[in-house]
This record gives sequence, C-alpha cells and structure tokens, in this order.
Amino acid sequence: RALPVGPDGGPPTRWIMRHPRGGEPVGGVAEHLYERERPDGAGVWTMRYVRTDPLGVSE
Repeated sequence: RALPVGPDGGPPTRWIMRHPRGGEPVGGVAEHLYERERPDGAGVWTMRYVRTDPLGVSE
C-alpha cells in the first residue's frame, strides 16, 4: 500500500492501517499499528507490524 512521504523522503515513523469496509474482523473494526524500518539496499522502505488494537486505541 502506498504511504505518504515525510520530510525525510521516507514513510511516516508510525502508521495505522484500518480494515477496509467489508473486511472488518468479527466483533468490530481493528487498527493495525506499523513502525518504519530502514530502507533496504535498493532504497525500498519496509514497515514492521507492532500490534492490533480496537478502533481508536492506536491514535
């Protein structure tokens, strides 16, 4: 998924992804928190999964 670019040219330090409409887990909507890692040798940034929280808890 494309992420916005920060002032340093990389993705945000932390990113919250929500389930798209129609893909919500049973029992409600969840948010998945990711953190930015370093770019690889080709300059591709990766995001590391941190945790899943109920809607609104990650912000």
